[in-house]
Amino acid sequence: MIKVLIADDEPKIRRGINESIDWLSIGMTVCSFAANGAEAIKAVMEQEPDICLVDICMPKVSGLKLIESIHQIKKDTICIVITGFDEFEYAQTAVKLGVFDYILKPVNEKTLVNTLMRARESIISRDALCQKIEKAEKMLKKNIPFLRERFIIDLIKGKVYEEDIKEHMQNYSIHLAEPFFFLRLELKGAGDWKEKDLWNRQLLQFALNNIAVEVLQRYGEAYAAIDPCERIFVLANTGSLGDLRQAEGQISRVVQSCLKMEVTIKFKQLEEVTKLYDVYEQWTQEDSLAISRTIIQAKEYIENNYWDSELSVQKMARKNNVNASYLSRTFKAEMSVNITDYIAKMRMQKALELLNNTDLKIYEIASAVGYKSQHYFSFAFKHVLGISPIEYRKKNGGI
Repeated sequence: MIKVLIADDEPKIRRGINESIDWLSIGMTVCSFAANGAEAIKAVMEQEPDICLVDICMPKVSGLKLIESIHQIKKDTICIVITGFDEFEYAQTAVKLGVFDYILKPVNEKTLVNTLMRARESIISRDALCQKIEKAEKMLKKNIPFLRERFIIDLIKGKVYEEDIKEHMQNYSIHLAEPFFFLRLELKGAGDWKEKDLWNRQLLQFALNNIAVEVLQRYGEAYAAIDPCERIFVLANTGSLGDLRQAEGQISRVVQSCLKMEVTIKFKQLEEVTKLYDVYEQWTQEDSLAISRTIIQAKEYIENNYWDSELSVQKMARKNNVNASYLSRTFKAEMSVNITDYIAKMRMQKALELLNNTDLKIYEIASAVGYKSQHYFSFAFKHVLGISPIEYRKKNGGI
């Protein structure tokens, strides 16, 4: 219910305004009356009205001074000035103070009701906008970890303009002093852990991610991100090289104890954030010694085009100027997974990110990760994870 304060030094006018309007029918209630400016200020502080009907000339505190005080106490309060014809210049001054409107005496009931209704619509629109802003802020706050991780991966891959880095780091609450350590962590174990189903791999990744960050944060700031190739990158301020070596040993011991696996850790100390891409490229070239260029190109193509519902082995083969059968055989031999399964798992991984971190509808997520229909996406999702996308979102408290 919208609360209204009537402030006028004439009892007849206060009573007349109050009794001439069916307040409930317009969604309002009169919360208080004031015979002078001092009483009005007290009432505003105690009642916090949404609308103030203010006589321009009152004793103790003038109407103009009262309007200033009201906006200082509650800046979004709507003030409507009631004035006589001979006080018209005061009303014009009041407009400069941000009053909603002014009404000439004698007060016309229809004019007053129309003005109040416009004020009511303004309040409703303002409140609706505030709710949208509040919802957007909550959504942004909830999405910050996801957005931060995406930014870190883009930063590492050299996809962020140098002049924008500092601003983005501030927006994503990344407080990284230079110099810092750049780490890459990957799990290894008996057999190929990547042959595990997607759900278990996700759990292992998150576990390693949490272990690394928790240990490194004992020494300073640490920010981690998982890339589509299931590698964990960390930017960390751990002090000295000795501290980092100590942290490295702790991570390895915890992973061995809790996950029954081993972890490989590469790291480099950097003087500037802009040097991340150089190290990333160096590590990528080192990786290429173990994986052929054809497969690297295929993986990069899948990473950049998983959303394409027309994505196929044949399409990738044409892009890489190789035979489709050769690409399939080579991919299976070097990655220990069928290329079509790799595409499906990449899409599921992206779908999980969207389910966890956005409020997109299921059909929108299906389209975003390369499925032409929600039905087929749900079928594929359940085939990989054992539950439907809707069940997953409910179970994991997604947006």
